[in-house]
Amino acid sequence: MKNEEQFNLEEIRKKALEQFRSGKSLYGKDGAFAPMFKSFLEAALEGELDAHLDVDERKEGNRKNGKGSKTSDLRNRGVADILIACIDNLNGFAEAIQSTFPKVEVQSCIVHQVRNSLKYVASKDQKPFLSDLKEVYRATTKELAEQQLDVLDKAWGKKYPLVIYRPNF
Repeated sequence: MKNEEQFNLEEIRKKALEQFRSGKSLYGKDGAFAPMFKSFLEAALEGELDAHLDVDERKEGNRKNGKGSKTSDLRNRGVADILIACIDNLNGFAEAIQSTFPKVEVQSCIVHQVRNSLKYVASKDQKPFLSDLKEVYRATTKELAEQQLDVLDKAWGKKYPLVIYRPNF
């Protein structure tokens, strides 16, 4: 442990007891354990970086965490074009992919669509709603999926009109 990271355990114990008795958080910004927790996390992250990035990669920045362009990186590694990109609706991601691969067809991932739609369904209705929804995305043909979507719409459309999306294809 570096000298500046050494902790006065008696002070931490006293502050922790005061905060615990008063109901304050021990871990938040001003929590008694915050300095130790911060030191631990920084050491763990430093170890993780050391294990995965060499000296040159660290100087350039960790592209895996947002520094650098992923799409142009794909192009530089020889990807000429992408037919379909299935994304999670992250803001700007579709535009970033299309700027590098203009012919790409961008689609939203069904798992992310289901998760997002559940935000609009009451918790008591989520299990039965999901049970009905599974019949739609597990359908083996387009016709069967459309029939199951009609069933879903009849069962839930009036109660949750924002969730039952009917594209105009």
